[in-house]
Amino acid sequence: MNDHTNQGKELTGMDNRKNTGFVKGLKSILDLSDIVKIRDLTAAASKGNVGTMAVLGLALGLALAIVPGIKVNARTLLATVQGTVSKGTTSDVLKLYSSSSGNYVIKIDSDTDTSNCKLLIPGKAVTVGIYRGDDAYLHADNIVSGKVNGSVAIDSNRATVTGKVMEATTEEILYLDTSGGEMHIKLDTTTDYSGVKLLTVGKQISVVTSRGSDAYMHAISIAENSVGTSTSLSTTSSSSSAPAGTTMVTGTPTDKSTGNVLYLNTSGGVMYLVIDSGTDTSGGFMFTPGNKVTAYVYRGDDANMHASKVVGTRASGATVGSSTMTFSGSVESNSTEEMLYLNTSGGVMKFKLDAGTTLNNAKGLIKGRIVTVTGAVGSDEFWHAISITAK
Repeated sequence: MNDHTNQGKELTGMDNRKNTGFVKGLKSILDLSDIVKIRDLTAAASKGNVGTMAVLGLALGLALAIVPGIKVNARTLLATVQGTVSKGTTSDVLKLYSSSSGNYVIKIDSDTDTSNCKLLIPGKAVTVGIYRGDDAYLHADNIVSGKVNGSVAIDSNRATVTGKVMEATTEEILYLDTSGGEMHIKLDTTTDYSGVKLLTVGKQISVVTSRGSDAYMHAISIAENSVGTSTSLSTTSSSSSAPAGTTMVTGTPTDKSTGNVLYLNTSGGVMYLVIDSGTDTSGGFMFTPGNKVTAYVYRGDDANMHASKVVGTRASGATVGSSTMTFSGSVESNSTEEMLYLNTSGGVMKFKLDAGTTLNNAKGLIKGRIVTVTGAVGSDEFWHAISITAK
């Protein structure tokens, strides 16, 4: 694998090197046939007693003519390189891996054209025009990437949030680490990036957000934020703490869910839903992976999406006897809205969850949560959970 970290420095010293050294310096941007052409040309010129500078000038002229994508202007491009962004990339330095030519370390300057690429996240595919700077390092003339989300209908409420760009960020969704927790904000073709040069992992930014018709928070604009740590959230327009309108979304909880946050895997991606004191989870409180639920969501004053109500799928219930017993244990990961698997000291017990099953001291149950279940045997010979109390 080639390493182009100091490629620019190799080219800087070419004036004082022999022809073979010059050819070696061009290896990363020319194929074998091109190198042979230059080598033959320089050898012939040397036999004719042509001066070293003239030979090198002739070879460079040939290189500019045969390398695809090279153009001659005030800033002469060496090549156009395609690859993926590597870890360690910052707003000033792009670390790029190309499967065809190896690793590059490319400086990003104030005049680098990033109008067609605002995200430099590890694994992202980009195309970069590179040139040699006066400091002998490779510099980026321009960086280009693909498109992001198409726009959706956005409401008029606005909120500003600040935080750090997280590694999970993609071209479609910005994962933002804020003082109030992790936020997932969709990036659209209409998102205004004029306030920021580039988005890289760990960068502190300020985002103006609003809720879209798809129930996700969307980035209206993004700007640099010089504050060292995430600041508290602030609203830029008035909105009630419990909006009258909610949007229905369906999906399955992920294993990141807690009793306070429901990570819901939907057809549009993973949603971050706050479960607060006003959330009605009486119809769906099992936040376990694979469990199908429906959530009615709205945007809260903290700019996070909140769940007003969570509903699961439960049976209508069988006739349950009046004799009850109490069992304690931990919730197993395969529990659903229809069946609670309880790991007790005597083994794993199964309790059916009915429309009338109640949950106390918690809004949601996740794997490992210690609970006490009051149950009774139903007419179907299954244990049924009458009430569940979280510890």
